[in-house]
Amino acid sequence: MAARPFPTSAALRHRDRAAPPRRLFVVESGRTLWETPRDNVAEATVKQFSVGRKAFRLSFQDGSWARLTPRLSTHTTELVDLLNGGTVPERGQSPTAQP
Repeated sequence: MAARPFPTSAALRHRDRAAPPRRLFVVESGRTLWETPRDNVAEATVKQFSVGRKAFRLSFQDGSWARLTPRLSTHTTELVDLLNGGTVPERGQSPTAQP
């Protein structure tokens, strides 16, 4: 195996740049239906009267909203927590909101 060259100063400057803005993608059957910058999301809430509390409402900064229903309901609460600023949980733990 060849030795990996030491990174150049240009490569190090590129690495230290701010990360690109996060985006939210809505995907069905491997196709992107729509996407938006993550900062456009104002709030996510689980719909109280959806079957199995599976559906959730995604509200945006401009006042618009969308009701989304994932195929699997087992992680709806965790997804809503992440959309509200929570952190990615370790396996077997629940997400936690950031202060």
